[in-house]
Amino acid sequence: MGLDVRLRKDAGEFLFDYHTNDSGESRGKLSALVVDDSTDIALMLAMILQKAGYEAVMSTSAVEALKLADNRNFDLVISDIAM
Repeated sequence: MGLDVRLRKDAGEFLFDYHTNDSGESRGKLSALVVDDSTDIALMLAMILQKAGYEAVMSTSAVEALKLADNRNFDLVISDIAM
């Protein structure tokens, strides 16, 4: 199983999307949103969640994370409270 990483920069904010590129169905997978201004911490958490079977979306911006949460229902949200 591999891991596809996409980075998008929008108005100085970074958003990372992680998706496994395995051949299995992604339907029924739990989804998680990881929010942390430390890219290293957010990346580590997203990778752990991927290994646990989650489809993980990571944001380094609280504003972007709120937009994501507005448009999608996540099963799990992990957020840095001191951003």
